[in-house]
Parts: sequence; structure tokens; C-alpha cells
Amino acid sequence: MNIDNVLTQQDLIDTFGWSRYLTRTICQNINAARHNGIKQYPVSEIRESVAVNLENPRTRKTTKNILVNTLERLEGRSNVIEVNFLGKLSRKERISFLMAQREQIKAEGRELLGEVDALLEDVEQMGLG
Repeated sequence: MNIDNVLTQQDLIDTFGWSRYLTRTICQNINAARHNGIKQYPVSEIRESVAVNLENPRTRKTTKNILVNTLERLEGRSNVIEVNFLGKLSRKERISFLMAQREQIKAEGRELLGEVDALLEDVEQMGLG
């Protein structure tokens, strides 16, 4: 399956958990190209059709959740679920972990700023700045 270009109705069912009814509803107004006898729908048009269905006040909440999830995955936001792994730690352990994480992020930030400064110096030396 190539999410960058086209999807089949079976892709929508298998990958995104759509029902056959939802698949037919979303795909009914999309011009499909046939490849080896299988209808293929452009992802851009699927996105548009999903957006139209999300705006419909008659669309049920569960269907809207499925469609929002589909849009997120098609736009590359994937199916990452945030989980609070710190929830089982004691308050002191959480604070310690978060402080260590903050220091690591600050160090990475300083490193990036150093790289930016070096690039700016290179640009100035080239006479472009």
C-alpha cells in the first residue's frame, strides 16, 4: 500500500478499521482509477471527502473519531498514543526524572545553538550576512 498516492477500499478497511458502509460513503463521489481491475482512490481526494463528512452534523461521534484518526495518520501524525509512564513513580522519582530530562534537553539546545552560531559565522565569512 502506498499511502502517498492511492488507496483501495480494502486498504481503508484493513488499515484504518473502516466499515464497508463508511468506505462506500467516503468513496462514492471520488473518481477512482482502475489498476488491474481494482479501484484506486487518490489520497488527496480521500482527505477532502473525509473532511466533508466530518463537517456533517449527522455524522456519529464514533465515526468522527475513526475519520479524525484516519486524517491524522494520512497526514503523518501516525497512531502514537500518549501514555503517562511517570504515573506509577513516586512524586520524588517523577521530579528527579523530569529534572534529568530537562537538563538533557537544555544540553541538546546549547549544542544546537552552537551549531547555528558556527553556521552564522560561516555565512558572515562568505560575505552573505
